[in-house]
Amino acid sequence: MRFTFTSFLLCLLLIAGLSGCGAELIDDPIMTAVVNGRPFTACRGSGKNIALPKDNVTITYDIDKRLLIKGSDSCKDTIRQIHLDIRDVQGPGTYLIDHPENLGGNSLGNNGSLKFPYFHPPTLRGNLTTSSQHTGRFILTKFDEKNRRLSATFEMDVYEPNSGFLYRIREGKLQDAPF
Repeated sequence: MRFTFTSFLLCLLLIAGLSGCGAELIDDPIMTAVVNGRPFTACRGSGKNIALPKDNVTITYDIDKRLLIKGSDSCKDTIRQIHLDIRDVQGPGTYLIDHPENLGGNSLGNNGSLKFPYFHPPTLRGNLTTSSQHTGRFILTKFDEKNRRLSATFEMDVYEPNSGFLYRIREGKLQDAPF
């Protein structure tokens, strides 16, 4: 009898643990998008049930008016990261994303990329990044520099020429995100 009760409790704990990830992600999403038809959700907040890293959105705005955004969707089968690098941010407006990112993560202008830091498609050979032929746009709808909050929408196509992979990132949204 004791073995059955213990097994029952272990099963309940396992079910609760497995179901907790999605529930927490829905409660406080900061960054969402659709990547090739699959939902992407990056959260910031309590970290109670979020898979590592617990803070899945980082946003910095530096003295050069450069906005760097990294969101990680790590509560799914594969960790994916969306990176955005927007230069000369003056306030709300539309910013074209049309420069490539090199392997070091640098660029000469606004760029975006999709990364698979741990497990990636086996034939992927380099960065999935924007370029002059694979572009996007970042629409900053709210930019409160005093209170350090922003809201924006974005979409972009990212491409890796060696493998020919093209990923479409659509319905991207940052909602009242702190920076």
